[in-house]
Amino acid sequence: MFHGIPHVTDPNRQHPAIPAALQASGLRRMDADMQRALTAGHISLAYQPRSCLRTGQSVGWEAQPRWEDPVRGTVLSSAFMRVAEASPTPAIGAWMLEQACQDVASWPATQVLVPVLARQVLSGLLAAQVEAALEQSGLQPERLDVQIPVTLAGTDSIEALLSLSALRDLGVGVVLGGFGPGLSNAAQRLPLTGVRLQRPLIRGLPGNTAQAAAVQASIGAARELGLAVIAAGIETEEQRAFLSGTLCQDGTGTLFGTPVQADAAGSAAMRRGKACGRVRSASASGHDPAALPAPP
Repeated sequence: MFHGIPHVTDPNRQHPAIPAALQASGLRRMDADMQRALTAGHISLAYQPRSCLRTGQSVGWEAQPRWEDPVRGTVLSSAFMRVAEASPTPAIGAWMLEQACQDVASWPATQVLVPVLARQVLSGLLAAQVEAALEQSGLQPERLDVQIPVTLAGTDSIEALLSLSALRDLGVGVVLGGFGPGLSNAAQRLPLTGVRLQRPLIRGLPGNTAQAAAVQASIGAARELGLAVIAAGIETEEQRAFLSGTLCQDGTGTLFGTPVQADAAGSAAMRRGKACGRVRSASASGHDPAALPAPP
């Protein structure tokens, strides 16, 4: 009997041996289990350090949902977000915002990037959810970035655009995930402060010349729009050096540290102190190249 989706840590492709209807059934079952797990407190946020690629210094954190399931094991962020996106229950997205803001509010001044769901944005509810999370936690808006999925690139939804614009007015950053070649025009239409490069683009660096060219073009396009650039999945010093040389500002990956639970991240943030943090200026706006750091 099929009890879930095999290899839940690789959710971006369907399992070839399982019919689509059965996979859909597995998603529904996972959604029901996820709702129960959230109520029972079995879902948490882990935090991965975000570092300046030029100095290697920690400048913030990325929140990543984790679900410890007794049958499936640990359901990591990518699989978790896939199921949450398909869930009819809006509680998951709001909970991630509330929990991240609550966790980070007591840490020394530093930024946190929190993923949000496309349906949160398209529903027009995101701005109100973010405002409530900030008010409840006391976190300053300038310390929060939300990452919207690449599926929203080029959206013409009035609700989405108004919601994202409202976040910018609050002083919250808006980062487009999954950025890569061919997306600059779509990004230009959104009220963004930054982009996050597609993880597959980083894997072959710096030796894969095609990927290197694609990364350089993507970073150049983002900088022309005045957007900060974050690279995910950096594993080697060679990758860090290449990305820093192409003026990518920040990055995450095993080179800088693996995700840890909130108490460990908070302790690390306290040890590093304010000197290692970076808080975006409330007046900083995307589409302003002058707001980006100058080349070293």
